[in-house]
Amino acid sequence: MPILTIDTSTKYASVSLMLEDGNRFFSSWYTDQNHGAELMVEINKIAEESKITLDSLSHITVCLGPGGFSAIRTGISVTLGLAMGTKSTLYGVNTHVAEVWHHTKIADQEIISILPASKTLFSWALINSNHPTEILDTGLDDLNTIKNFKNSVLFCGESSVELKGKINEERIVTKALPSRDPNILLDLSKIVIENKSYCEAKDLRPIYSRPPNISKPKNISPIWSHINDD
Repeated sequence: MPILTIDTSTKYASVSLMLEDGNRFFSSWYTDQNHGAELMVEINKIAEESKITLDSLSHITVCLGPGGFSAIRTGISVTLGLAMGTKSTLYGVNTHVAEVWHHTKIADQEIISILPASKTLFSWALINSNHPTEILDTGLDDLNTIKNFKNSVLFCGESSVELKGKINEERIVTKALPSRDPNILLDLSKIVIENKSYCEAKDLRPIYSRPPNISKPKNISPIWSHINDD
């Protein structure tokens, strides 16, 4: 029952694999907007290392975002492609949940996960550490706004490290990057399998950190407006 996890939410990407005997294999890397070319290479690498074939996968968990348009779609598309023609069960996890899950054992209070959305804006989610799969609130703000959230809240996530020097650093529980441990996604996958709380393929919908930047088509005059009447 090999379990695969895929996280292409941000430039810090990862894949992980757990075999029936509990052995785990990981690959984490930093990518400069090149998820599409690199993801299957890394998946094949850990499959070869673990000596399994991808058609033997029994379950796949994928991070749904928030994240970049192309990055998130790459992870979901590969997940659906691998699951096609197999009996793999599926689960999609909000990336903010993946960020907070790592800290639930050290905190008994509300935590805000912060992920990059643009050069100046950040996606955030407020989560109670006692119920880490339940998101209480979300938003898209700059750091000056986020740093002024109530003093009792802790911060985690890839972009929380950018709050250093702006708030009491004891409130920042993420200490280094990459911030998302692939082990967490495997642990979460085990819980999903035990509870049989799977997703349907149609439920694996991307969560973008901000709306896709699709420009409106220009108003082009009809071709006949440029033809002189005889």
